[in-house]
Amino acid sequence: MNARPIRRLAAAALVVAPLAVAGCAAFPPDEASVAESRAAMQARVVDRAAIRRVLDDLELAESSGNRAALAALYAPDAQWLPPDGAAVVGRTAVLGAYDALLEGHDLSTVLDERSLEPLGDEAQYSGWMTRTRSPHAGDDPRSETLLVRIVLGRDPERGWRIRFLEWRIWEDLAPAEADGADAG
Repeated sequence: MNARPIRRLAAAALVVAPLAVAGCAAFPPDEASVAESRAAMQARVVDRAAIRRVLDDLELAESSGNRAALAALYAPDAQWLPPDGAAVVGRTAVLGAYDALLEGHDLSTVLDERSLEPLGDEAQYSGWMTRTRSPHAGDDPRSETLLVRIVLGRDPERGWRIRFLEWRIWEDLAPAEADGADAG
């Protein structure tokens, strides 16, 4: 057997391998890419702050029973998905559900964020909501902890609005769901 072809192959590999590795190395991004990445990051920070303000306003509006403030937070096509009933569709219907929730009670709402992800013109919030309903007369206040998911949409004229709010009562979650919910 002739050793020459094997030597040539080995020599070729020694020349080609470093070139292939160099070709795969990451090149520094151009200035336009860096500027675009920075702008996208800054937009996400601004979006997160604006969305957080909507969520803070939701806490305040629910806690004060301010129907006009609640109406301003919800999109016209908003949906509620309560754990024990049919979906409530449309801002007017959602406000009607608030009226029923608030009837004869004061409400205190506190949100505890697990995650907030702006995704272009939509954002998703998940976390805990503690609601305390205090009757105007008689009974003791009743608190419940809810696992919530809120989807917000960007309205070009009015900013971020709540499009979807789903909740599940913590005590009603199966153990596996509760463990997974606590991990976030």
